[in-house]
Amino acid sequence: MKSWLVASAMLALSAVAPAFAQGDGSIDYRRAVSGYNTNEILALARSRGYVASAERLQDGGEVLKFASSDIVFFAQRTVCNERTCTGLALYAQYNPGFDVPLTTINEYNSKQAIIVAAKVNSSAVLKRYMIADFGTYIGNIASDLHNFDLRAKDFVQYVSGGSKSVSNNINEPAFSPKVNVAIAGSEPLDEEFHLRMRAEFENAAQAPIN
Repeated sequence: MKSWLVASAMLALSAVAPAFAQGDGSIDYRRAVSGYNTNEILALARSRGYVASAERLQDGGEVLKFASSDIVFFAQRTVCNERTCTGLALYAQYNPGFDVPLTTINEYNSKQAIIVAAKVNSSAVLKRYMIADFGTYIGNIASDLHNFDLRAKDFVQYVSGGSKSVSNNINEPAFSPKVNVAIAGSEPLDEEFHLRMRAEFENAAQAPIN
């Protein structure tokens, strides 16, 4: 199998440590937070081994980028007020060369409770939307990032007929499909793609209960 997963889509940053080795001990996973804060999310991701950054779209919108040795995926915060945001959209895009039939996507979705696969132009996209209307814990966000990372890689195996299950153990190193890619992580963001993702998640977001 050649270059497939490219979370909007980039899979190779070989100098980076594995995303989910043991945490560095700097994060209190039991700490409660009111919502999704950019600095907290970036600090959490970095403690788990990601190269994490916040990048700006031309319209001023923010995209969070998480890169490890074998995957890059993204997040956008939604339903924001002056203090925090109560929605977080995670998504990964696959290389157009990774051809996924619609029947396979529908089959995959029928077996998943919280992850959704879809077609966007000639690419497949994996996405998940999370809410924290009444707060959450740092540990929950860590678990969400970890599980999304695993599912994004597992999707490659699923489509190619390989393993169709992954561990949910937050301290277990993420499984890496055998892939060969050479795509620079510094490539400019695909503005059209990220704006489309934001619009989809914002349309799906429900206003918090007062």
